[in-house]
Amino acid sequence: PAIPHLRLPALEGSAPARCLSSGMAMDPGRVQALLARGLRWGERLGRPAGAGGLSPSPLVVAECVPGGSTTALAVLEGLGVRAQGLVSGSLRHPAHGLKAALVGQGLAAAYPMGVQGTNPTWDPLAVVAAVGDPMQPLAAGLVLGAAAQGVPVLLAGGSQMAAVLALALAIAPAEGRPALLDLVQVATTAWVAQDSG
Repeated sequence: PAIPHLRLPALEGSAPARCLSSGMAMDPGRVQALLARGLRWGERLGRPAGAGGLSPSPLVVAECVPGGSTTALAVLEGLGVRAQGLVSGSLRHPAHGLKAALVGQGLAAAYPMGVQGTNPTWDPLAVVAAVGDPMQPLAAGLVLGAAAQGVPVLLAGGSQMAAVLALALAIAPAEGRPALLDLVQVATTAWVAQDSG
């Protein structure tokens, strides 16, 4: 594009995720690479301009993934957040039943012994690899990297950004979660916040 932008290298930006219903949406190595890239970018964006950073204070990250509310629901559910029927989308009347069926199929394929969010030893990156999309680990890395520099982060959107925050919190060490919550806010429109469906 003719505007300033960031381009992902081959491994991270190779293709969209596979259908989450497979329980194998992305290869774990790609998820790790996306998280690492996000951490590096977040740390750089969080540094003051004189120290080689861009210091946007706050960093604004916005959702932009077609079909992302379904992968958001899948990641939230996989992380143990009961969100069925709460995740909106672009439709006036969200297809909650279809989303729930896809998410259930994907989580069952990935975790035949039960949803990982109920197990204290679950791996949040494995959840994303199973049922997520590439934006989620990259954005969670941006959040964690910028917050580590003390930069406030505004997650602009709704369901997709709620999943990014849940993922960032799941990745962060338990003792660092309160500080992370002090720096990160999710903002959405009144249309999404007041959605009854």
